[in-house]
Amino acid sequence: MEEPERDEWIEVYEEIRKTLCLVAPSGPVPEFLLSIEGGEAWLRWSDRSFDDAP
Repeated sequence: MEEPERDEWIEVYEEIRKTLCLVAPSGPVPEFLLSIEGGEAWLRWSDRSFDDAP
């Protein structure tokens, strides 16, 4: 990914993270990855922060 595209991606990513929250039955999910392609979206989630991962 070229630098201008990366900068735009980071800006959009940060805006999404500020406005979107994933909640499991046990409470908020610390980390998730939302993927969007065309008209489809899917996610992966973790019960701990990605920063804490080994």
